[in-house]
Amino acid sequence: MTQIVAQQQNFNKLTDNIVIFCDDKKQLLANSILLDNQLDNVVSSYLEFADFKAAANTCTKMNLIKGNKLVNVIIISLGDLEKLNNLDFYETGLKLSAFLKKEKIKVASVITESHTQIQKLEKLIEALLWHNYEFTEWKTKKEENSLLELSIQTEKSQVSKLNSFISNAEIINSGVKFARDLVNRPANVVTPAYLAQEAKELKSLGVKTTILDKKKIEKLGLNLLLSVGKGSANEPKLVIMEYYGAGKGAETHGLVGKGITFDTGGYSLKPSEMMKLMKSDMGGAAATIGTIKALANLKAEVNVIGVMACAENMISSTAVKVSDVFKSYNGLTVENNNTDAEGRLVLADAISYLIKNYEVAEVLDIATLTGACMMALGAEYAGVMSYNQDVVDSLIEAGNQSNEKLWQLPTGKAYASMLKSDTADLSNIGGPYGGATTAAEFLYKFTEEKPWAHLDIAGVAFAGKVPGSLSDAGIKGATGFGVRLLTKYYQNKIK
Repeated sequence: MTQIVAQQQNFNKLTDNIVIFCDDKKQLLANSILLDNQLDNVVSSYLEFADFKAAANTCTKMNLIKGNKLVNVIIISLGDLEKLNNLDFYETGLKLSAFLKKEKIKVASVITESHTQIQKLEKLIEALLWHNYEFTEWKTKKEENSLLELSIQTEKSQVSKLNSFISNAEIINSGVKFARDLVNRPANVVTPAYLAQEAKELKSLGVKTTILDKKKIEKLGLNLLLSVGKGSANEPKLVIMEYYGAGKGAETHGLVGKGITFDTGGYSLKPSEMMKLMKSDMGGAAATIGTIKALANLKAEVNVIGVMACAENMISSTAVKVSDVFKSYNGLTVENNNTDAEGRLVLADAISYLIKNYEVAEVLDIATLTGACMMALGAEYAGVMSYNQDVVDSLIEAGNQSNEKLWQLPTGKAYASMLKSDTADLSNIGGPYGGATTAAEFLYKFTEEKPWAHLDIAGVAFAGKVPGSLSDAGIKGATGFGVRLLTKYYQNKIK
């Protein structure tokens, strides 16, 4: 994992890989000019003649000999300085990290400007920490190219505050990395039992974990969850993680994650090209446990109960069939008209169980739920749906703060009416139109009118499914989407 430290600016403490900034006219910024002066103006001379367009977030590298040592100077353009905002610095961090990785640079120094707001530097650091991730567990020959050490040279007054921020950002990023590892691991490793065991490991952080196995699930009547796991030798689990950072007398929040550890689609079989990515269908559960881990490590003064609804959606002689009907935990009967619409089933029982058995002020659920949301929003936004605008607004704000963006999709009775069944109380699918919203409407039936919001992360949980900025930044595989967003959302609730 990348180690980042803020230091008071001192050109004598630079590494052999130095990052400096210019604008879209190739003009070096003030402290970069000071360094250039010490280097006999070779950097500015290089920029004058180099084939470097200096568009925002583009990088170039020059090599020089200084004191009998090879020194690399990496110049990254900030573009039009008058239009620069905090989010631009996050994008700069992604592109800088990608460039350093491509150049196989492991140790570097960044020279910042004395007038740069600390919030901009924080965004740069967040991006660098998040981008510098590689999944190499299953490689016999590991060729890790991630940045190992980075020093941020800044003015003296910012050093202490920036290092404090880095410490917290590293804790949150460890929760993100944890979630990414879970999603990236193959489905023959990450089973419902595996996720349950990972939750048990949080005991050392003060998290109480309760695991409901198949017998308990069946006895309690969590029949929707049970039905999804019927076809697999790996039995379903409901995993409850209780974190009481504010004490048991304080308001408690509920978080439910979809944990389908592999999704064939059941008898509504997925195409092979889609199925090979379906180890990622537990991205919501990974975000849930990653968030609980981050909050516990931060010792955040907030109460959150995280629930992972875990199952494998497989095909066998015992698997659920199209048109089968099951009675849910809250008593509603559901006709399964598409066995590939299984995520909402496990979430429905989990939401009902959480509300009935725990005092929670609100419930959020997070899931890689629908291709419809992916088609609508691509890989740029996750969808958010709710009947509580205050919850939506707070989530969107937290998403903007954490660089995990949300876009609100509609809800309404017209969509809910599409879930009618001739046989049961509900159908698990609403037809070909408005699929992301009809899925949310299905879940709403199980919320007992508690404040609730549904996050559909189908397009953003795994880079490579959909073209977009994540792939453009060189990201492959799991993104850990949701951990930073939800951690920030719950931190914002701390008074």
